[in-house]
Amino acid sequence: MKKLMIFCCAMVVSLISLNSRADLSGYDLEKRKIFSDFIFLPITGSDRQGSFLYTRYKKTVSTPINYATGWRSISLMLNPTAINSAEHNQFILDNGILDNRKNLIPADATLCQLSTEARRKISELGLAYTTVLLGGSYPRACSLIIRYVTTAQSAQEKSLVDYLTANSVISLSFRIEEQLSPAINVSFSDILFELNSLGALQKDSLNNYQGPLSAVTYHAAQLPSSLFGETGSAPITFKAWELFLNTFTLSGKTLKVQLNASNEFLSVPAVREEIVNVNTIL
Repeated sequence: MKKLMIFCCAMVVSLISLNSRADLSGYDLEKRKIFSDFIFLPITGSDRQGSFLYTRYKKTVSTPINYATGWRSISLMLNPTAINSAEHNQFILDNGILDNRKNLIPADATLCQLSTEARRKISELGLAYTTVLLGGSYPRACSLIIRYVTTAQSAQEKSLVDYLTANSVISLSFRIEEQLSPAINVSFSDILFELNSLGALQKDSLNNYQGPLSAVTYHAAQLPSSLFGETGSAPITFKAWELFLNTFTLSGKTLKVQLNASNEFLSVPAVREEIVNVNTIL
């Protein structure tokens, strides 16, 4: 067969609705059940109803089929190893589990990405090809369809099937976290400027500020919450207020602080707990 010019294009067809961040707000994460290949997340108020997160997957390579005149097609699918396993089935039976059948894989996941080595192999076989990525229809994570120009059961096709079956060729990567506490961002220099303007704090030429505890706390509480990292009309959080006050030194009933580069902007990163982390190539 005459070697054809190789081309590659990609289409993305999503079969499910995915969020940029998995929404775990309706689940009781304290009661989650962790197993070797999966995690069960019960919904709040129930021990039986919930959703599964899968932590290990296996690759299935389909038998090639005709797609269009001169074109053949083969599918690579990533399914959880837990499906139909004894551990998974026994857990469902023993606990009367009601599966919400909801795919919680976030949209920023790497889904069935064909490896550079696999693309190189297809090129070496002289196959013109295109790929189509399908988002997972629960519980499948994703599928990758490779369509290529050749005749049925050609030597090139056999080599392609053998290679895709025997080697790690598609990647799956996603991470799901729970935010335990949000980030805190306090515009300390702006707050000091406002309090100085209101007379609650006095400032000298060396950027030393001081003022009565009662006046500082009273006027600071009246300032826009945006200076404490909040949006809209949201109130100042306790953590932001604590960060603000702890930057001062208390001497008797007087608050003192020197403004410098290290405290112009006070920041504490968000605290997150990792629920699942999948990073594999199959």
